[in-house]
Amino acid sequence: KDNARIGYKVFLMDGTTVVPDTMVSRDTNSFYPTCTYYSDSLFAFWREYNPVYYCIRSLEDGSEITPATYLVTEYTDYGHIRACPDSLGRLHTIRNIGQDVYYAVWIPKEGGGFDEEYGWFIPNAWVSAVLLVDGDRVHVVYQTYQDATPHYLQYDLEGNLTVFPYDFTADEFETYRFPELAVDCNRDLVVVTKVHRIEETPFYAFWKLDGANGSLLVDEKCLVESNIPEMDISSHMDMA
Repeated sequence: KDNARIGYKVFLMDGTTVVPDTMVSRDTNSFYPTCTYYSDSLFAFWREYNPVYYCIRSLEDGSEITPATYLVTEYTDYGHIRACPDSLGRLHTIRNIGQDVYYAVWIPKEGGGFDEEYGWFIPNAWVSAVLLVDGDRVHVVYQTYQDATPHYLQYDLEGNLTVFPYDFTADEFETYRFPELAVDCNRDLVVVTKVHRIEETPFYAFWKLDGANGSLLVDEKCLVESNIPEMDISSHMDMA
């Protein structure tokens, strides 16, 4: 909304408003909103200058469960908190501490806040990463200090490394920091992002990785290469 505030609204598919425009952030400049579904609630995260805040809204009626609440104190180069729930009632999260990438599993506490079950820095990851939990698999795509191409690794639900990190593009170019992830009907991972090569027009492309072992199934395939739009980076992408 105007003046860099984070707003919330619920409406039906026919456009009927259920919950009118409501400011969920505090009355100050707010940036980098991200959100995820958890149980019967919507969790929203954002940054106010440096600190990171969150709130919780009911998916049933849009009511406020937890108002804007101070969450993260460390400096974050980007304010994105990427979160995805698992089948055990926890949130798998990725965020920056400085320019390093920190992966953690949070358990929401009654009354607000989270308990961290476990967490660590992802070695060699720089500034940005995204994740997607699919059953017993935690897919992570990130950039490294050395280059701006996407790398991949996989954890199980208890944080054990099941697919070792590697650069699945095997090429040199720059990509958007926060690609879109989704799984298809075979539980294989699809990665969609914007690609920049020197002296070439940027375009959107996708890759497909084997969901079980991370091996490359489909190499770079161009989706849109002229008059490209700004891609909406959300936590959900439908697969046909």
